[in-house]
Parts: sequence; C-alpha cells; structure tokens
Amino acid sequence: MDETYDLLAENATVTTCLPILTARFAKQRPTGQGRADGLTTITVPQVLFICVHNAGRSQIAAAPLAHHAFGKVSVRSAGSKPTGTTDAPAELGVELTEAFPKPLTDEVVRAADVVVTVRDIRGDIDRRVRGLLSELLQG
Repeated sequence: MDETYDLLAENATVTTCLPILTARFAKQRPTGQGRADGLTTITVPQVLFICVHNAGRSQIAAAPLAHHAFGKVSVRSAGSKPTGTTDAPAELGVELTEAFPKPLTDEVVRAADVVVTVRDIRGDIDRRVRGLLSELLQG
C-alpha cells in the first residue's frame, strides 16, 4: 500500500483524494501482476493506453473503448508522469467518473495484450478504438 501511495503521490498536484485513489489503484495492481506472472486467468483481452501525463490522451482513448466494449475487454490507462484528468470524453457521450491519473508500472504493461501509445485527436481515437474492439472480439 505504501508503494502504491508513493507512486501516486510522486506526481500528484492535488493530494486530498490520494488515500481513496491509493486504495483503488492498490486493488488493481495484483490483478495485473498475477496476469503478468501467469497466475491469473483473465478471459477478456487486456488493453493499455499510455501517454506521458495520463491526463488526457490515454484517458480519452480508454474511455470510449471501455464504454463500447460493455465488459468484453478490460481497459486501463497509465502515464509515465501522471497528472490531472480531462473531461473531453464527455463530448463523445462517455463519462470519466472512475478515471484518475495512474503511473505506468511494469505489471500493468506486462499484463496487457495490446499497448497503445496515444497521440491523435479524440475523434480519430474513438474511430480507432471501435475498430480495435471489433478486431479483438472477432477472434
């Protein structure tokens, strides 16, 4: 728990919610570690969107994929220097109510089936994640 708190606190600009976010992130980390180590069987594809700050682009890409997948794909986002959040997905009718900036950790990357680095505008991202979802669910 201390390590998770430190990871989040390292780049946090607002610290009032850190205990709650630490609990959320600490709950997610063992699943990623278990999958990365081959100890956990996860039957849905795992997609990780990465950007530098995890404050905009990766969250913008992750939100519509999670929204359109209806639980058939596990979607995460992370950043190498996480800060802030964005509300741009709301413009697409997708809410970011559970989103918070998460650091890029080894277990998160190793657990992913697909890692996407994001650099395009939100409309293009929405089109691409719909295509990715269709491709993932065909197999």
